[in-house]
Amino acid sequence: MRAARASWLWLALVAAGCASAGGGPEAAAPTQEEEQAAWMKSGMPGEPHRRFAEHAGNWDVWGMMWMAPGAPPMETAGKSRLWTVMDGRYMMQEFTGTFMGMPFQGMGVSGFNNITGRYETSWWDSMGTMIMHLEGSADEHGTVTETGQFTDPFGRTKYMKEVTTPDGKDHIVFEMYDAAAPGSGGEDRKVMELHYHRTK
Repeated sequence: MRAARASWLWLALVAAGCASAGGGPEAAAPTQEEEQAAWMKSGMPGEPHRRFAEHAGNWDVWGMMWMAPGAPPMETAGKSRLWTVMDGRYMMQEFTGTFMGMPFQGMGVSGFNNITGRYETSWWDSMGTMIMHLEGSADEHGTVTETGQFTDPFGRTKYMKEVTTPDGKDHIVFEMYDAAAPGSGGEDRKVMELHYHRTK
């Protein structure tokens, strides 16, 4: 069963001939057995995925948003549900609350890519029609920092940074920043800070 679940992608890629693609004339292509073993290994959940399961559950959320530099913070509140899917490989989130006095709903999925060694997140919500994509890494304390970019309504490229810090098993701090463009030397500006408290 495990082999059947994990190897369908490998079978499709091998059938498409990717086993011999990408290497130069001198590069030795992996054997079919080596290819299958590599895909199987890359598809197995590990320690980063186990941490996802620790955060599964229902959460009350309270936080602050800064709409402009120097502006006073606006309070926000909501509820979040976190759960894992596909044998713990991915963490799903469903969030409901208010934003500027209006109902707000958002959903996201996070994962850890064993091949790249990077965390990956996609997020979409009721305030727009875009799907945001971020990726990043974790430090030795389990804090995950991810960065991404999107296009605003004026066609400008905007950069963002998200920092998720576990504080025990019942509290998570989420911070979002309006990030400076890479290489610009500018400073990141915090625009949101949310505190997740596990519902007892």
